[in-house]
Amino acid sequence: SLGTGEVRVAGSSGSLGGGKMEDENLEDQFEALENDQEYREHADEHTSYEQLLEDPYALWIAPELVGHVEAVLQKLPKNVIRKLIDRNILIFAPDKNLGGESYDLQAYEVDRVLVYLSPDLQNEPCDQVRQTVAHELAHVVLGHSEEPAPNARVVGKIQERQADELAEQWGFPRPAGQGSDPR
Repeated sequence: SLGTGEVRVAGSSGSLGGGKMEDENLEDQFEALENDQEYREHADEHTSYEQLLEDPYALWIAPELVGHVEAVLQKLPKNVIRKLIDRNILIFAPDKNLGGESYDLQAYEVDRVLVYLSPDLQNEPCDQVRQTVAHELAHVVLGHSEEPAPNARVVGKIQERQADELAEQWGFPRPAGQGSDPR
């Protein structure tokens, strides 16, 4: 079951999952570009969080959460925004009143990373909502996946800690009194 926030990779087959080999190759390509100074300077000059806000296929968000997502995106470094764009991120945060909806992710004909934000987030304090958004985006940037593994519990705890740490570096610490992610 999906918690308040989850990250899934929608592969070209349209199923939620994603190919490990393709993800590793993509990560190698991102790393090579990030190490190219000329590319970084050019990309930083032409990258802004508004690109995600203006992409009609990147954000499907309940009106109550739009401001929170925008506030998080505004604080992210340009190289992070660039990586989210390059990963074809789709942030899906349905309205509490959404009874059901069907989306054909295969129609995109490209791999997409789906970040799901629960409608229950609308009941949380502002700092918790924004930390959850940043935490889930950190999973994308860190290349975490939901692939089953024999040591999934240990890997999951490590990945949750890493996502919390990166979100905190971006200015979104876990609110006081909140333990580690209950998932």
